[in-house]
Amino acid sequence: MLSTADSEPALCDQVEKRSYQIIHQNDRRIRFYIPGLGYEMEYANHLQEIILALHFVTEVHLNLHAHSLAVL
Repeated sequence: MLSTADSEPALCDQVEKRSYQIIHQNDRRIRFYIPGLGYEMEYANHLQEIILALHFVTEVHLNLHAHSLAVL
């Protein structure tokens, strides 16, 4: 798992680019709607791992039924 700030730009290259919508945000978290997220478990898990590798992220919650991902 990558954990340094220098490696973060490279993380973006590891995930397929898809459309998304911010459905909620506040000072502590942001929730994204990602179409099809609930049907592609491998993609969802990979995305979760990549986001968790960012130094400022403490938690990532997947809600596959709602096709959403929350970042804390």
